[in-house]
Amino acid sequence: MYVSHAHSSSEIPLKLVPFPTPQPQK
Repeated sequence: MYVSHAHSSSEIPLKLVPFPTPQPQK
C-alpha cells in the first residue's frame, strides 16, 4: 500500500501503519 512511503514512514503516524514499528526493515 504505502511502499513508496516506506522511507517517509517516519512522517506517517503509527495509526496508519499496521505494525508498531516506526520504520520498516525494508
